[in-house]
Amino acid sequence: MIEKIERSIPEKWAVAMKQTGNREMLDKFGEPSMNGLARATGLAPVTVRRLIHGEYTKTGPEPHVIHKVAQALGKKPSLIAKWAGLNGTISEKLYELPPEAAYLTARQQKMVDSFIRDLTEHARLTAAATEEAAESLVLRRPTRVG
Repeated sequence: MIEKIERSIPEKWAVAMKQTGNREMLDKFGEPSMNGLARATGLAPVTVRRLIHGEYTKTGPEPHVIHKVAQALGKKPSLIAKWAGLNGTISEKLYELPPEAAYLTARQQKMVDSFIRDLTEHARLTAAATEEAAESLVLRRPTRVG
């Protein structure tokens, strides 16, 4: 059974899941479930697990993942990002292209996408570098001499 394989859910996440009143987020015993949160958000269970336990790539989870989880839990995206261990900033609202973007050709759309990625690269990498630096401080242990 998948539910038994799940690692424990940190308390702040579990409390938030219970507070929603959404039974879909709970297992058959009424306990918070990562698979339940995945069902409620439409995300893959592994994506939810990685977010909750901070197991993501250097650039972090995609913003839409944070926003979907925030919406399902009734929390601000910035709080969910903080819970996930992200040190960068995240907008409270996902960026939406203006309606006129429908007139762009496929090539122009790729150019706009590339431009947005270039503009946000520094913020994404800074957040990842800050997280990596924090991890290296935690992982380093003083060595005994003598």
